[in-house]
Amino acid sequence: MSSAIEILGVAFAIVVIAAIIGYYARVRNASLEQWAIGGRNVGTLLIWFLMAGEIYTAFTFLGVPGFAYTFGSPAYYALSYGVLAYLFSYILLPKIWRASKKNGVITQPDFFRERYGSKALSTLVAIVGVIFMVPYLELQVSAIELILGVMGNNLILPAFVMIITFGVVAGYVVMNGLRSATFTSFFKDGLALVVIIVAIIAIPILRFGSLSNMMHQMVLAHENYLYLPGHSPLGLSWFFSVVLMSSLGFFVWPHAFQAFLSAKNDNVLRKNAIFLPIYNVLLLVTVFMGFAALLLYPGLTNSNSAFLVLVKGTFPSWWTGVVTGAILLGSMVPASVLLIASSTIISKNIYKDLIKKDASEKSVTTVARVFVIIITAVALFFAIELPALFVNLLLVGYSGITLFLPGVALGVFWKKATKVGVFSGIVMGLATNVIFFLVIKQYSAIVYPGLLGLLVDAVVTVLVSMVTKPPSEEVIKGFLEA
Repeated sequence: MSSAIEILGVAFAIVVIAAIIGYYARVRNASLEQWAIGGRNVGTLLIWFLMAGEIYTAFTFLGVPGFAYTFGSPAYYALSYGVLAYLFSYILLPKIWRASKKNGVITQPDFFRERYGSKALSTLVAIVGVIFMVPYLELQVSAIELILGVMGNNLILPAFVMIITFGVVAGYVVMNGLRSATFTSFFKDGLALVVIIVAIIAIPILRFGSLSNMMHQMVLAHENYLYLPGHSPLGLSWFFSVVLMSSLGFFVWPHAFQAFLSAKNDNVLRKNAIFLPIYNVLLLVTVFMGFAALLLYPGLTNSNSAFLVLVKGTFPSWWTGVVTGAILLGSMVPASVLLIASSTIISKNIYKDLIKKDASEKSVTTVARVFVIIITAVALFFAIELPALFVNLLLVGYSGITLFLPGVALGVFWKKATKVGVFSGIVMGLATNVIFFLVIKQYSAIVYPGLLGLLVDAVVTVLVSMVTKPPSEEVIKGFLEA
């Protein structure tokens, strides 16, 4: 009991420090642009922490080690797709940033509305984007329940923990916006880096004598885990298709889109693409931690707890509390960015564009803040009462969001792309994903279904665009010549 109290106390102190940092980084009386995308004034170092902060979430400490614990080498996909995504981002993001700034774009649906001259298309993008961000938020809630349940010996009721934690996150977001999340990411990622370095040095030495001895034991006990396809029915075709699919959709998530729009110039994004791969070292370490847990704690009922169990069984309570605090921030910081993006989209692209077209910026900002509370409540409700309802949404979530890629990429590189083509492509891609994920899902172990949906989306977008009327030359120039 005393060790659990010490762990939770240290973790809580870390969360409080992060909240204080975010509070003092806020902009008072912020406009919608300042609240949602930091006034487009985030520099190279901070944008690096912000984008990594929402990319490397609690999944880095829970999902990756858990995947390695269960399947072995297929977890390497988490190391691979990010590097490809950064390569794509070097080419694509600066162009999108320039076009967005030139045309006053704040949200992803704004981009579609301004480029294609269609509120129907921007509304579709807004609805699909928010739908798939809510289960992503619910995933962060569930991660916190797991973290505190394992590290705190279930000392506190999980539902109570989730309500309190995300109540704090929602209040923090309402007051502070993206700039605060950026500075909090700086603290969170610095702490995460320390935790990872200590883990990769200390755990192999304390538990195995050295890292080489640990890997030697893996070769002797679980050699098949170390090379593809590992201890898994997922073959090489699945691995390559999921890496390609995930890399293409990496920066198309609405919250990631808003995050890179916060950069103060396009060169910041190029530098970011060069240095973000450094973060993949964290993922490599957490794969090794999954292997270590497999050797020391075989038969865990929940593989996602592998790293937590390993840390708790290796370190003193005070350091376990530090690790717990770092992983908690790994859920809370991305959750704050998700809340900012989803609430901004609802207030600007649904409330203002469809319901109250003459709404002032102040009222739109107020609505965004109100929806932070509403969205948090919805995510908490499903996480506590009906978590299974989100299973199918999570399965198609990444694939659903990635369907925005053709509309975004073609929007800045191909003048013939049309609103009808992009709308048709997204709808047909969604239909393809649903069929392959839910109806003929036996093929999902062969080829990642989302890649097929993206292919259908791209083909339909191009073919329909070729026979439909594009926007005016003036609108097109505002995006292609940016």
